[in-house]
Amino acid sequence: MPARPMHPTRTRRRAVLAAPLLILALAGCSGSGDDTGGDTTAATTGDRSTTATSTAATSTTAPAVEVDQTPPVGANGIKIADDDTVWIASLGSDAILRVDTTTGRIVARIDAPAGSGPDDVALAPDGTLYWTGFLSGDVGVVDAGGDRTEVLANVGSGANPIALRADGSLVVGRAGAATGLFSVDPSSNAPPVPLADPGNLNSFDIAPNGLLYAPSVNTASVVEVDSATGETIRTVATVLGVPIAVRWHDDELFALVLSDSTRVVRIDPTTGATEVVADTGLPVADNLAVGDDGRIYVTGLNAPTITVVGPDGQVERTVRVGG
Repeated sequence: MPARPMHPTRTRRRAVLAAPLLILALAGCSGSGDDTGGDTTAATTGDRSTTATSTAATSTTAPAVEVDQTPPVGANGIKIADDDTVWIASLGSDAILRVDTTTGRIVARIDAPAGSGPDDVALAPDGTLYWTGFLSGDVGVVDAGGDRTEVLANVGSGANPIALRADGSLVVGRAGAATGLFSVDPSSNAPPVPLADPGNLNSFDIAPNGLLYAPSVNTASVVEVDSATGETIRTVATVLGVPIAVRWHDDELFALVLSDSTRVVRIDPTTGATEVVADTGLPVADNLAVGDDGRIYVTGLNAPTITVVGPDGQVERTVRVGG
C-alpha cells in the first residue's frame, strides 16, 4: 500500500483519548471510569453465563431464530472470524457481535453480563473467543460455536487489552487510571497471576516471536514487552499522535494512531521507522484488524461502524453494524 506523509499532531487531538477510556463518556456510561480495586480473584461462572441468538443450526421444522439487528452503541475490539465476518466488542451495549463485513448484518449476538462493558477480544485458532469487560474487570469466553459466554476470571475494573499466547494462556491488561498486566489460564480455575506493570497500554498483540507489542498511550510510543513477565524490553518506535492499537500481520507491525485524523501506521520493528499507509478520515476510532487480503478494518468507538480500508490505502466503504 502506498505511503502517505505524516502530518503534525494538533494539541487538541493529542488530548483525545489520552486515556482511551473516554470510551465510557462517548458510550454514555456514567460513573464507569472509577476504579473498583485491583483484586485478582477468579470469578464464579455458574450464574453469569449468557446465550446468543444465531441464524445457524436450525431444524427443518422450526423457523430460524432472527438475530436482533439493533445497532450497538459503539464498536470497540475487533478480530477477523473468516473471509466474510468479524467479531466486535461493544462496551456501551454489553454485547459481543459477529458481523458480516459487506452488509453489516449481525450474524450472532452474545449478551455479556450486564455492566461488563466488553472492550477487546482475542480469537483462538479453534474459534474460541475471549473478551475483556472494561467496567466489571471480567475476562470472559465465547465457545467456538458462538452460542454462549461465561466469565473465567476478574482482574479489576479497566480490563482492556487481551492477547493469546502460543500455549493457549491469556495476557490481559488494565488501562487508564488502573494499569497492570495479568496472566490468565482459561483451562483452570486459578486466579489471575499479576505480572509487572508496564504502564497504560491499550490494545496489544503477540508477535510470532512470543513478544508482546503494545501502544503505550501516555508516552506516544509502541513498546516491546516480555509477555511472560510483563517487563518492558524496549521502545520500538515513537509516533505522532496517540497510539491506541497494535496488530501483527504477515510479519509486519501496524498501529492505529489518533492525531488530527485516525491513521494506520506501519512500523519497522527493527529500526522504528514509521510510514502512514492509510488515513481513515475518522476524527476518532478504537481498534483495528488486518485481513489476509490486506484490507484493514477499523472500529468506530462511539458509532456502530466499521471502516474498511483497501490494500491500496484508500477507504473502500463504511459498514454500519445492524439496523
